Amino acid sequence: MSLSSEVRVGLFAIAGVTVLTTTAVVLGGNPFASKKQYFHTTISNVRGVAERTQVRASGVQVGEVTSVDILQDGARINFSVDGNLKIPKGSFIEIKSRGILGDVYIEIVRNSSGIGYMKSGDMMPRNPESNDIEALMTNLNNIARDIKKITGSLSNVLGTKEGENSIRKIVDNIEGMTSD
Repeated sequence: MSLSSEVRVGLFAIAGVTVLTTTAVVLGGNPFASKKQYFHTTISNVRGVAERTQVRASGVQVGEVTSVDILQDGARINFSVDGNLKIPKGSFIEIKSRGILGDVYIEIVRNSSGIGYMKSGDMMPRNPESNDIEALMTNLNNIARDIKKITGSLSNVLGTKEGENSIRKIVDNIEGMTSD
């Protein structure tokens, strides 16, 4: 029994589509089985978080920011994570910097003592005590301002003729005490 050329072309096309589909699923994952969980948080300052910003858990990328919406008193960050990731209740996020250049990502800090798991659509709070490069730079800036105030005060007190005379008297008194 001989197959007509139309049937052979049809079988070849079906085989080709099957091979291409299998290759796409193996290399890119099954798009139909890709389940994601969606969460959001509300903060006053997004500090560089934008669409497609990485979301990490334990340092591993598990998702990305899907959108950032401006609100009356801040912003809402919507993000998706891998559907297989279990996030215990009581977990929170931190906005972290990768360095002083300003690259940021969202870190999910999972609560190891949480009972039950968060479900898709839940709000994940932000850790108000999170420390990162930006917080460190802000603290250093505040310290530098305080030091500047102190040196300004010392300059006002000691930078005049009276201050110079006071220092001379202090040094003379110290020399007198040490010679005795």
